[in-house]
Amino acid sequence: MSQIISCKRTSGKSCQPGECSVEDNDGNTWQVTVEWSKKDDGGLVCCYPIICMTSDIEPGDMLEERIFDAVGSALHEENISVEAAASRLRDDAYKDAEFIDVYASVDQWDDQEILANAYLAEHPADDAEPMTLEWVEEVTGELLCEIGGDSSRAFVNAGRILTIHRDGRVFIELNIVKPVKTRGDVRRLCAALGVELNESEVPEAKAKQ
Repeated sequence: MSQIISCKRTSGKSCQPGECSVEDNDGNTWQVTVEWSKKDDGGLVCCYPIICMTSDIEPGDMLEERIFDAVGSALHEENISVEAAASRLRDDAYKDAEFIDVYASVDQWDDQEILANAYLAEHPADDAEPMTLEWVEEVTGELLCEIGGDSSRAFVNAGRILTIHRDGRVFIELNIVKPVKTRGDVRRLCAALGVELNESEVPEAKAKQ
């Protein structure tokens, strides 16, 4: 009976969509794609199909379950690492370390890097750029209609009608909510509503020089 030996991320950043590689004790390597869940929780989920990278075989139900469990555990560890790093830095866990304590310094740098990577993964470089209806239509891909002479875009997701006006006003089934001004505003609004955006490549934020 095949057992899982290892599981590691091969693409995508921590706590973000990407691919994982799982190795079993028969020498097979399986590739699993991880995407955002379309459910309200917005977490990461494993997607079909599971692809064997070493031979032309399929995993079978029992091995498939073990592969998904392994990937799920790896994703959980990623999430824990971000939360744990934030907790250590917030609680000033390194305040009593001696200045020459190299190990403590390295641990603190690692925590800072974990948080920095998590933040940058959730805040693309164009997050502050002005929102345009053309961009909204491009990333939603589910245009329902044009309203008021191209003054707004409306699309349906999960039974809701979401309308975004050119001036930034947002209506959900005729209920007005806080205006949106940037691409980041639209991304977070759609994430909260379970609207999946069609962004294959999102610009990576870089530190200002």
